[in-house]
Amino acid sequence: MHETMRDRLRSIPVFAGVGTTHFQDHDVPDNPLPLVGDWIRVAVALSCGP
Repeated sequence: MHETMRDRLRSIPVFAGVGTTHFQDHDVPDNPLPLVGDWIRVAVALSCGP
């Protein structure tokens, strides 16, 4: 079986429900790295609790 990055991320509980809405790629900035960093920081904060 070929595991994709999406499969790996969705196996992490905090990412399990991601993708239930459609992603609008036209909203992504030219340099998406800061956006990805923000997503990861939020995911870590949510997984660690208050």
